[in-house]
Amino acid sequence: MATALHTPRTEAALRQEYDLLSAEYAELLAHVRAAVAADRDGELNPIVHLAGFLEERGQLPPAGMPASRLVAEAFARTAETDRQFGGAS
Repeated sequence: MATALHTPRTEAALRQEYDLLSAEYAELLAHVRAAVAADRDGELNPIVHLAGFLEERGQLPPAGMPASRLVAEAFARTAETDRQFGGAS
């Protein structure tokens, strides 16, 4: 099965994908920064800034999933991508 990484795309399609990823990243970063500012300001539940963002996208972690496992899985995916595309080893 072909994945998006292996499907030939035009320069315009790649640009559109890049722009979408950049916008998503900017929005995620804004929510992370809001959570940090809320924590610094003493808000009772600063994580709400992130939880809503993740919930809208169906990305909340499963109940009982340890944070360390989520981070380890992300590092494993990043390492695999780096190996696949010749990045850091």
